[in-house]
Amino acid sequence: MEKPPFQIIQGGNQQEALFQRLLSEPQTFEQKEFENLVDFDFRSRLSFDDKEKLIAKRIQINVKDMLERNALLAIIDGDTDEASRLHDAIKRRNQLGLRVIS
Repeated sequence: MEKPPFQIIQGGNQQEALFQRLLSEPQTFEQKEFENLVDFDFRSRLSFDDKEKLIAKRIQINVKDMLERNALLAIIDGDTDEASRLHDAIKRRNQLGLRVIS
């Protein structure tokens, strides 16, 4: 896993530091913790677009399967044609029992 770049967070408030970490490193939180931060702790500070960007960043970094990652990102972007195409490719791959080993 890549180390995130060093970032200085201004202020001594732990809640503000947590919010800044959420914005800059959303992939570092476990799923349940991420959901709690987004849905409860910082709900009033995040727009729908902010939440989409955070989720997309988590997907880009945490989802290792390229087809699945790209399908999820296409769904987030609203590209239904690309999402459908990738879903079909995933379905065909799974039916054939193919695996990519890196």
